[in-house]
Amino acid sequence: MAFPPVFDNVWDITQPPDTQLANLLGQDLRSLKDDVMQRMSLLSGTLANRPTPEAVNATWGGAGFGLTYIATDTKQLFQWNGGAWVDISTVLAARIVLNEQGPAGPIAGNSGAQVFYTFLIPANTVGLLRSFRVTSSWFMTGAAATVFVLSLNGTTFFTFNNAAAGPYQMEAVMMNTGVGLGVSADWFVANTLISNAGGTFAGANWAIDQTLQITFNASNVNSLTPRLWIVEIV
Repeated sequence: MAFPPVFDNVWDITQPPDTQLANLLGQDLRSLKDDVMQRMSLLSGTLANRPTPEAVNATWGGAGFGLTYIATDTKQLFQWNGGAWVDISTVLAARIVLNEQGPAGPIAGNSGAQVFYTFLIPANTVGLLRSFRVTSSWFMTGAAATVFVLSLNGTTFFTFNNAAAGPYQMEAVMMNTGVGLGVSADWFVANTLISNAGGTFAGANWAIDQTLQITFNASNVNSLTPRLWIVEIV
């Protein structure tokens, strides 16, 4: 069966009628099994494949109750309130990690932009997410001018320039405004807080995969050792 499936029958609670011929009982039971199977297969899947429950004559949800759907790619839990999917993920966990990566070996600068952490967000997902946070840390040697860039699908979230060796920690919170993707970011660099960074993403194409990544651009006298990368819904 293809996913998402095309239902063989409309979910109609008035069928079959009381006048249905008795010799059709077997066929009716087989159809019922098929209908239940197809709809149960849509209780989980990707965020972009959330179904819209049929509204022929059935009530699938209302205020405070309804069908639930698990988005396996974004780790969110939704409940159908009769007209829309409501994110109720916090009833299970307040912290939802989308991607987590640990330490990696040193990367030598080569005077070009080099990716040291990256995460591919599936198509049709970014525009449906609520705010999410990126946390990362690394250690840099050398004292040459270095440019750090946090970007989404090639569009820069935040750029920071520094030449100091030592440990770095970054925290950036991306807020979904409902029309594009707004961003506010606080960067912690060598225990110095730099704030009030911002930008917007207008008219972005969320229907394609989005590459979230952080790069550094330094000469070959510098090297960078990645330590941590976490992307989580907040």
